[in-house]
Amino acid sequence: MMRYFKWEEKDVQGLNRDGISCVYTEVNEDGRVVREIGIDMSGKISHKWPSSNSKFGKYGLFDLAQIDSSNTETLSGSAFNKAWHKDIGNLAD
Repeated sequence: MMRYFKWEEKDVQGLNRDGISCVYTEVNEDGRVVREIGIDMSGKISHKWPSSNSKFGKYGLFDLAQIDSSNTETLSGSAFNKAWHKDIGNLAD
């Protein structure tokens, strides 16, 4: 079963430094991020991973990291997928 989370600067240091307001992640049952969406300060999608258009190349911010999501805001699967199907540069919401 997949789980979905919203990560902000308080959760991941350095996001704001890179111009990212928050990151949505889809996490599998093993605790691995399988998809992520970066949202910039204006609320627009700045990157998606995995994607050939990712600003971080073939890597995601959470690539190969196991995460502790115990204090992280959850997101619905439908909200994640709605954002996933939008193009980079479009508003996430």
